[in-house]
Amino acid sequence: DILAVGNVIDTAADYPSTILGSALWHMEATVDHAIEAVKAGEFKAENYGKFSYMEYDGGSVVLDPALLPDGTVADVEAKKAEIL
Repeated sequence: DILAVGNVIDTAADYPSTILGSALWHMEATVDHAIEAVKAGEFKAENYGKFSYMEYDGGSVVLDPALLPDGTVADVEAKKAEIL
């Protein structure tokens, strides 16, 4: 069996029993910030990178518990709580 880790989007449905988990990017957080700045008349050049962070809802993790060793999901959730 070949296992993989996904990036940016969740491709688990396309590759059943292959994707251990994926780091997901949610562009909406960046776009929403820019739109709100435009609406407020305050749009300017700035570093939008931070809006890809989990704390801004710009990123998340999805896991397939069936493919992971026992305890992995709990470890990931603990790390996620630490980050947030």
